[in-house]
Amino acid sequence: MKLSIPTIGVLTTVVLLVSVGAIYAVNFESDQSLTKSAGPSGAAYMVGNVKVIHFDKDGQVIGYRQGTNHITATGMSIIMGQVFQGINNTLPDAGNVSGTVAWMEVGTDGDASYANELRWNDTDIHAPVGGNCIRVQSTIANASLAHTSPNRCNFDSLLGHDGVSGRNDCAARMNVTAQADFIGANCATLDIDEAGIFTTNSASPNGMMFARNTFGSVDLGALDTLQLQWEFTFKDTVP
Repeated sequence: MKLSIPTIGVLTTVVLLVSVGAIYAVNFESDQSLTKSAGPSGAAYMVGNVKVIHFDKDGQVIGYRQGTNHITATGMSIIMGQVFQGINNTLPDAGNVSGTVAWMEVGTDGDASYANELRWNDTDIHAPVGGNCIRVQSTIANASLAHTSPNRCNFDSLLGHDGVSGRNDCAARMNVTAQADFIGANCATLDIDEAGIFTTNSASPNGMMFARNTFGSVDLGALDTLQLQWEFTFKDTVP
């Protein structure tokens, strides 16, 4: 089985803002986008995006950004290290290979041309905010198992759903959203425009970056809150 990780998102999100400061996101997933999206035939692949939501002191949403996800080489090592025992001890973070990806951090170097390239070998935030603005442990806001086409999972041995004999268009899919809040009392600064998600709460000694993202800059006030929602969709394609 091949593992392909495009840096494109397949979810189209409409965000509705209400006066009480809550935010509702409605995901529309067309059957075509999930069954025919870019990805090799007969492979499993992961896509994702990062939502950056800026709240003021009253909980009102005053800014929203969304960017495509970039999984690093160490991120791929984390995935494979969890699955295949034989490579566990070869990972940079071998002592934490059984751990989870849970810690987020923000920085201010996402608008630099070199930083914006989101390189395959990124291992850390390029310019952490620093001070009291340390990595924040995320929570899982959503985790669900599903399949691509709930109304098309009855296998027809004589005629597949695409008109090809023996083909089954029903593929497994899992959605996960990790969420973390950065409060202005600790992180107030201009031009927050990059974020990363890691295996540990610090770079020392062995924390591994799973993914990095850059986005339009956020000027975070002392009474504001910046919320990151890191969404991943892992799915199998039809062979």
